Amino acid sequence: MAGTHGSRSRRMSKHSIWPADTGAAPTPSDDVTAYLQQVARAYRFLDRYKAARGGDIFVNPNVINDVEDSLWAFFQNCWHIKDWLRHDDNIPQPTRDAIWLAAKDSVVLQVVADLANGSKHLARDPDKEWVGAAPSTVEIFPHQAGQGITHWIGLNDGTRLTALEVAERAMAEWQNILAAHGLPYFSEPTGA
Repeated sequence: MAGTHGSRSRRMSKHSIWPADTGAAPTPSDDVTAYLQQVARAYRFLDRYKAARGGDIFVNPNVINDVEDSLWAFFQNCWHIKDWLRHDDNIPQPTRDAIWLAAKDSVVLQVVADLANGSKHLARDPDKEWVGAAPSTVEIFPHQAGQGITHWIGLNDGTRLTALEVAERAMAEWQNILAAHGLPYFSEPTGA
């Protein structure tokens, strides 16, 4: 399905709140909650990361930039779903408060918070870290389509996870939190 953005044609993401048949933006009368825009945005950056990490950096050196930009933008947008929820007037205040507490108590979202804040600011602030998550290494490996790129995340306790593991677990965690509070969510899996 194609959409347009300016003069450039782009494939529309399956993670969109825009009506597929018209391409028109939802209006307040469409009763779309604002936080879903942020959930969709986080998913789109995750989709971009998945697609970009299979690129061949020896053919196109900008692939690594696309991978890095998509990854860090994903973590920033994923963590800030909580802010969109906190400010969405379509959600009752007690529900917003409960979701904020659930997000703060989630270990995977604490990892996301550290990565989001660490990628947004030049220097890490240990006083504002949750679990001390930080990028540790980037591996480039051969695969059928060229080279693959894996980002490893290190935690203060010595645990290492791939960025993709963290990202997918984080979106699953948001789905669980939202479902527990009876809120809509994108249920389809992400794809490259």
